[in-house]
Amino acid sequence: MLGHTQRAALVALAMFASASGLHAQTDWYNTDRGRPLRTSDALVMERHAFEFHLAPLTFTRSGGVSSWEAEPELGWGILPRTQFEVGVPIASAASLGRDAQVAARGVHLGLMHALNAETLLFPGLAVGVDALLPTGGRRAEQAHGSVILAATRTARAGRMHLNFAQHVGPRDDPRAEVPRWRAGLALDRPIPLRTMLVGAEVYADEPLAGGEVRWTVGSGLRWQLAPRLAFDVGVARTMTGAQRGWSITTGHAIEFGLPFLQPTGGR
Repeated sequence: MLGHTQRAALVALAMFASASGLHAQTDWYNTDRGRPLRTSDALVMERHAFEFHLAPLTFTRSGGVSSWEAEPELGWGILPRTQFEVGVPIASAASLGRDAQVAARGVHLGLMHALNAETLLFPGLAVGVDALLPTGGRRAEQAHGSVILAATRTARAGRMHLNFAQHVGPRDDPRAEVPRWRAGLALDRPIPLRTMLVGAEVYADEPLAGGEVRWTVGSGLRWQLAPRLAFDVGVARTMTGAQRGWSITTGHAIEFGLPFLQPTGGR
Protein backbone atom coordinates (compact mmCIF):
# COMPACT_ATOMS: atom_id res chain seq x y z
CA MET A 1 0.00 0.00 0.00
CA LEU A 2 1.08 3.57 -0.67
CA GLY A 3 2.02 5.79 2.22
CA HIS A 4 0.64 9.27 2.83
CA THR A 5 3.62 10.90 1.10
CA GLN A 6 3.31 8.75 -2.04
CA ARG A 7 -0.45 9.32 -2.27
CA ALA A 8 0.00 13.08 -1.89
CA ALA A 9 2.67 13.05 -4.59
CA LEU A 10 0.39 11.14 -7.00
CA VAL A 11 -2.50 13.54 -6.38
CA ALA A 12 -0.23 16.55 -6.93
CA LEU A 13 1.16 15.00 -10.14
CA ALA A 14 -2.33 14.29 -11.46
CA MET A 15 -3.47 17.84 -10.70
CA PHE A 16 -0.37 19.28 -12.39
CA ALA A 17 -0.86 17.14 -15.49
CA SER A 18 -4.50 18.14 -15.74
CA ALA A 19 -3.67 21.82 -15.33
CA SER A 20 -0.91 21.63 -17.93
CA GLY A 21 -3.11 20.00 -20.55
CA LEU A 22 -6.34 21.82 -19.77
CA HIS A 23 -5.58 25.33 -18.56
CA ALA A 24 -9.25 26.27 -18.65
CA GLN A 25 -9.96 24.00 -15.68
CA THR A 26 -8.72 26.80 -13.42
CA ASP A 27 -11.68 28.97 -14.45
CA TRP A 28 -13.65 27.82 -11.41
CA TYR A 29 -11.13 29.64 -9.19
CA ASN A 30 -11.61 33.06 -10.82
CA THR A 31 -14.65 34.87 -9.38
CA ASP A 32 -15.95 37.25 -12.04
CA ARG A 33 -18.49 39.96 -11.22
CA GLY A 34 -21.93 38.41 -10.95
CA ARG A 35 -20.68 34.81 -11.20
CA PRO A 36 -22.16 34.16 -8.77
CA LEU A 37 -21.24 36.98 -6.33
CA ARG A 38 -21.16 40.71 -7.09
CA THR A 39 -17.74 41.02 -5.44
CA SER A 40 -14.96 39.71 -7.70
CA ASP A 41 -11.30 38.88 -7.20
CA ALA A 42 -8.31 40.78 -8.57
CA LEU A 43 -7.43 38.07 -11.11
CA VAL A 44 -7.89 38.64 -14.83
CA MET A 45 -8.08 36.33 -17.83
CA GLU A 46 -4.99 34.88 -19.46
CA ARG A 47 -3.69 36.80 -22.43
CA HIS A 48 -5.38 35.68 -25.70
CA ALA A 49 -7.98 33.63 -23.80
CA PHE A 50 -11.68 34.11 -24.55
CA GLU A 51 -14.66 33.43 -22.32
CA PHE A 52 -18.33 33.53 -23.26
CA HIS A 53 -20.88 33.95 -20.46
CA LEU A 54 -24.03 32.11 -21.50
CA ALA A 55 -26.57 34.73 -20.45
CA PRO A 56 -26.25 34.47 -16.65
CA LEU A 57 -29.75 34.93 -15.26
CA THR A 58 -30.77 36.82 -12.11
CA PHE A 59 -34.34 36.40 -10.83
CA THR A 60 -35.47 39.00 -8.29
CA ARG A 61 -38.54 39.13 -6.05
CA SER A 62 -39.09 42.54 -4.45
CA GLY A 63 -42.25 44.21 -3.17
CA GLY A 64 -44.43 41.43 -4.54
CA VAL A 65 -43.05 41.90 -8.08
CA SER A 66 -40.86 39.36 -9.85
CA SER A 67 -38.37 40.38 -12.53
CA TRP A 68 -35.30 39.00 -14.24
CA GLU A 69 -32.14 40.19 -15.94
CA ALA A 70 -29.59 38.45 -18.16
CA GLU A 71 -26.30 39.68 -19.60
CA PRO A 72 -24.65 37.58 -22.33
CA GLU A 73 -21.03 38.69 -22.28
CA LEU A 74 -17.76 38.02 -24.07
CA GLY A 75 -14.42 38.42 -22.29
CA TRP A 76 -10.99 38.60 -23.92
CA GLY A 77 -7.49 38.63 -22.43
CA ILE A 78 -6.50 41.46 -24.70
CA LEU A 79 -3.09 42.30 -23.17
CA PRO A 80 -0.82 40.89 -20.45
CA ARG A 81 -2.71 41.08 -17.12
CA THR A 82 -5.54 42.93 -18.91
CA GLN A 83 -9.01 41.75 -19.88
CA PHE A 84 -11.73 43.40 -21.95
CA GLU A 85 -15.44 42.56 -21.70
CA VAL A 86 -18.49 43.50 -23.73
CA GLY A 87 -22.03 42.53 -22.77
CA VAL A 88 -25.68 43.42 -23.34
CA PRO A 89 -27.80 43.54 -20.15
CA ILE A 90 -31.39 42.54 -20.93
CA ALA A 91 -34.19 42.83 -18.36
CA SER A 92 -37.94 42.55 -17.89
CA ALA A 93 -39.49 45.97 -17.36
CA ALA A 94 -42.37 45.02 -15.08
CA SER A 95 -42.94 41.46 -13.90
CA LEU A 96 -42.93 37.88 -15.10
CA GLY A 97 -46.62 38.11 -15.98
CA ARG A 98 -48.29 38.50 -19.36
CA ASP A 99 -47.70 42.27 -19.48
CA ALA A 100 -43.96 42.07 -18.88
CA GLN A 101 -41.79 43.94 -21.37
CA VAL A 102 -38.29 42.76 -22.19
CA ALA A 103 -35.67 45.20 -23.43
CA ALA A 104 -31.93 45.87 -23.42
CA ARG A 105 -30.55 48.34 -20.86
CA GLY A 106 -27.58 49.31 -23.01
CA VAL A 107 -24.17 47.97 -24.00
CA HIS A 108 -21.75 47.26 -21.17
CA LEU A 109 -17.99 47.68 -21.75
CA GLY A 110 -15.39 46.77 -19.14
CA LEU A 111 -11.59 46.90 -18.89
CA MET A 112 -9.65 45.44 -15.94
CA HIS A 113 -5.87 45.47 -15.37
CA ALA A 114 -4.07 43.50 -12.66
CA LEU A 115 -1.36 45.70 -11.13
CA ASN A 116 0.57 42.85 -9.55
CA ALA A 117 0.57 39.21 -8.60
CA GLU A 118 -0.25 38.46 -4.97
CA THR A 119 2.78 37.87 -2.71
CA LEU A 120 3.32 37.07 0.97
CA LEU A 121 3.55 40.79 1.73
CA PHE A 122 1.12 42.36 -0.73
CA PRO A 123 -2.40 41.42 -1.86
CA GLY A 124 -3.27 41.14 -5.52
CA LEU A 125 -4.50 44.52 -6.79
CA ALA A 126 -6.44 45.45 -9.93
CA VAL A 127 -7.99 48.60 -11.37
CA GLY A 128 -10.67 48.89 -13.99
CA VAL A 129 -13.27 51.02 -15.73
CA ASP A 130 -16.83 50.19 -16.77
CA ALA A 131 -19.11 51.99 -19.21
CA LEU A 132 -22.83 51.60 -19.97
CA LEU A 133 -23.71 53.01 -23.37
CA PRO A 134 -27.30 54.21 -23.92
CA THR A 135 -28.97 51.84 -26.37
CA GLY A 136 -32.03 49.59 -26.18
CA GLY A 137 -35.58 49.95 -24.90
CA ARG A 138 -34.56 50.48 -21.26
CA ARG A 139 -31.55 52.65 -21.97
CA ALA A 140 -30.48 55.56 -19.82
CA GLU A 141 -30.61 59.04 -21.28
CA GLN A 142 -26.81 59.40 -21.19
CA ALA A 143 -23.70 57.22 -20.99
CA HIS A 144 -22.50 56.24 -17.52
CA GLY A 145 -19.20 54.87 -16.24
CA SER A 146 -17.44 53.77 -13.08
CA VAL A 147 -13.91 53.38 -11.76
CA ILE A 148 -13.23 50.06 -10.00
CA LEU A 149 -10.63 48.97 -7.45
CA ALA A 150 -10.22 45.31 -6.44
CA ALA A 151 -7.95 43.51 -3.96
CA THR A 152 -7.49 39.82 -3.16
CA ARG A 153 -5.70 38.24 -0.20
CA THR A 154 -5.17 34.49 0.15
CA ALA A 155 -4.86 32.73 3.51
CA ARG A 156 -4.89 29.10 4.61
CA ALA A 157 -8.62 29.22 5.31
CA GLY A 158 -9.52 30.78 1.94
CA ARG A 159 -9.47 34.08 0.06
CA MET A 160 -10.78 37.54 0.90
CA HIS A 161 -11.78 40.11 -1.74
CA LEU A 162 -12.47 43.83 -1.44
CA ASN A 163 -14.15 45.85 -4.22
CA PHE A 164 -15.04 49.50 -4.56
CA ALA A 165 -16.66 51.22 -7.56
CA GLN A 166 -17.33 54.95 -7.96
CA HIS A 167 -19.79 56.29 -10.53
CA VAL A 168 -18.48 58.68 -13.17
CA GLY A 169 -20.96 60.68 -15.24
CA PRO A 170 -24.20 62.62 -14.95
CA ARG A 171 -26.30 62.25 -11.80
CA ASP A 172 -29.51 63.82 -13.12
CA ASP A 173 -30.52 60.85 -15.29
CA PRO A 174 -33.83 59.38 -14.03
CA ARG A 175 -33.62 56.37 -16.37
CA ALA A 176 -30.16 55.25 -15.25
CA GLU A 177 -30.18 51.99 -13.29
CA VAL A 178 -26.65 52.34 -11.91
CA PRO A 179 -25.41 52.99 -8.35
CA ARG A 180 -23.58 56.13 -7.26
CA TRP A 181 -21.04 53.89 -5.51
CA ARG A 182 -20.70 50.24 -4.53
CA ALA A 183 -18.46 48.50 -1.99
CA GLY A 184 -18.22 44.78 -1.24
CA LEU A 185 -16.39 42.22 0.90
CA ALA A 186 -16.36 38.53 -0.04
CA LEU A 187 -14.83 35.37 1.39
CA ASP A 188 -14.45 32.16 -0.59
CA ARG A 189 -12.93 28.76 -0.10
CA PRO A 190 -11.72 26.55 -2.96
CA ILE A 191 -12.24 22.78 -2.97
CA PRO A 192 -9.54 21.77 -5.50
CA LEU A 193 -10.24 18.04 -5.75
CA ARG A 194 -13.83 18.85 -6.73
CA THR A 195 -12.86 21.93 -8.82
CA MET A 196 -15.42 23.86 -6.79
CA LEU A 197 -15.52 27.23 -5.04
CA VAL A 198 -17.97 28.30 -2.30
CA GLY A 199 -18.24 31.88 -1.08
CA ALA A 200 -20.24 34.52 0.75
CA GLU A 201 -20.35 38.30 0.54
CA VAL A 202 -21.81 41.50 1.91
CA TYR A 203 -21.99 44.65 -0.20
CA ALA A 204 -23.59 48.07 -0.11
CA ASP A 205 -24.55 50.57 -2.78
CA GLU A 206 -26.33 53.89 -3.04
CA PRO A 207 -28.88 54.69 -5.77
CA LEU A 208 -27.73 57.28 -8.28
CA ALA A 209 -30.60 59.60 -7.35
CA GLY A 210 -29.70 59.31 -3.65
CA GLY A 211 -31.66 57.77 -0.83
CA GLU A 212 -31.13 54.96 1.65
CA VAL A 213 -28.04 52.81 1.20
CA ARG A 214 -28.89 49.25 0.18
CA TRP A 215 -27.20 46.44 2.12
CA THR A 216 -27.15 42.99 0.55
CA VAL A 217 -25.80 39.63 1.74
CA GLY A 218 -25.30 36.65 -0.52
CA SER A 219 -23.65 33.28 -1.01
CA GLY A 220 -22.79 31.19 -4.02
CA LEU A 221 -21.06 28.19 -5.56
CA ARG A 222 -18.97 27.81 -8.70
CA TRP A 223 -18.23 24.39 -10.19
CA GLN A 224 -16.13 23.28 -13.15
CA LEU A 225 -18.41 20.81 -14.96
CA ALA A 226 -16.03 20.15 -17.87
CA PRO A 227 -12.54 21.28 -18.89
CA ARG A 228 -13.92 24.45 -20.51
CA LEU A 229 -17.35 24.79 -18.92
CA ALA A 230 -18.05 26.34 -15.51
CA PHE A 231 -21.42 26.54 -13.74
CA ASP A 232 -22.39 28.93 -10.96
CA VAL A 233 -25.41 29.56 -8.74
CA GLY A 234 -26.01 32.07 -5.96
CA VAL A 235 -28.68 33.57 -3.73
CA ALA A 236 -28.80 37.08 -2.20
CA ARG A 237 -31.00 39.07 0.16
CA THR A 238 -31.31 42.88 0.00
CA MET A 239 -32.12 43.94 3.57
CA THR A 240 -32.45 47.73 3.30
CA GLY A 241 -33.54 50.32 0.76
CA ALA A 242 -36.63 50.65 -1.37
CA GLN A 243 -36.09 47.37 -3.24
CA ARG A 244 -35.79 44.83 -0.45
CA GLY A 245 -36.15 41.24 -1.56
CA TRP A 246 -34.53 38.02 -2.71
CA SER A 247 -32.58 37.22 -5.86
CA ILE A 248 -31.25 34.02 -7.39
CA THR A 249 -28.43 33.96 -9.96
CA THR A 250 -27.36 31.09 -12.21
CA GLY A 251 -25.23 30.83 -15.32
CA HIS A 252 -22.58 29.04 -17.36
CA ALA A 253 -19.34 30.17 -18.96
CA ILE A 254 -17.31 28.60 -21.76
CA GLU A 255 -13.60 29.37 -22.13
CA PHE A 256 -11.96 28.94 -25.52
CA GLY A 257 -9.00 30.07 -27.59
CA LEU A 258 -8.29 30.75 -31.24
CA PRO A 259 -5.70 28.62 -33.11
CA PHE A 260 -3.57 31.65 -33.92
CA LEU A 261 -3.95 33.23 -30.45
CA GLN A 262 -2.96 30.76 -27.77
CA PRO A 263 -3.35 31.72 -24.07
CA THR A 264 0.03 32.63 -22.59
CA GLY A 265 -0.67 32.59 -18.85
CA GLY A 266 -0.63 36.36 -18.52
CA ARG A 267 -2.77 36.54 -15.38
